[in-house]
Amino acid sequence: MTTVTIEMNKADKLNIEKFILKIESKFFQDSISKQTLINKYDISIIEYLKIIIQDTKDLIAYGEYKIAIENLLSNLLEEKIIPTKDILFILFDIQDNDIKYLLHQLGLQTRCRHLGVPPKTRKY
Repeated sequence: MTTVTIEMNKADKLNIEKFILKIESKFFQDSISKQTLINKYDISIIEYLKIIIQDTKDLIAYGEYKIAIENLLSNLLEEKIIPTKDILFILFDIQDNDIKYLLHQLGLQTRCRHLGVPPKTRKY
């Protein structure tokens, strides 16, 4: 049996990169968010965020976009860190069915509805 791998389209790759940049910007470049992080989490969580974002970038450098976004989202949710709706909205522009399914499995579709982010499609 042969497995066929379908290449992710360029627009989806760009949206994943944009999502990661927004996450990084939100948590580490915005001084208000930085102070909120420091107040809400201990320093080990902040260092952990830096590590998982760097790991995500490393995977993308090798073309592993799906693994990168899956790991990043799983790690953020594990630490109960949910990006804001403007950041999450970027993910709903992604057309890749594996990513859509991942968002559904992680419960982000439901969480986004509560934040007022309209899902682009219900087909997984």
